[in-house]
Amino acid sequence: GLHQIYLGDVNFDQSIDINDIVQIVGHIVESTSLNGYNFAAADVDQDNYVTVLDVIQVAIFVINEGEYGELGVTYVWHILIKLEILVYH
Repeated sequence: GLHQIYLGDVNFDQSIDINDIVQIVGHIVESTSLNGYNFAAADVDQDNYVTVLDVIQVAIFVINEGEYGELGVTYVWHILIKLEILVYH
């Protein structure tokens, strides 16, 4: 089925905070790996890459304490995302 994912909420705890930033940075420096739904949530600018630009957007959101609402929502089917490759189950 279709899943709603809040962009920036990488750990799916219903909040966007420093913990999400740590996970995104960990993926960028390759100390942790994000895939599937976590990757989709970390890819805030929806360019199919998780980069420093995504970290900056989440950090600005956290600094502003969500003052401007949510970062956005993406809807995904049961997918595994790895860079630009979409593999449907």
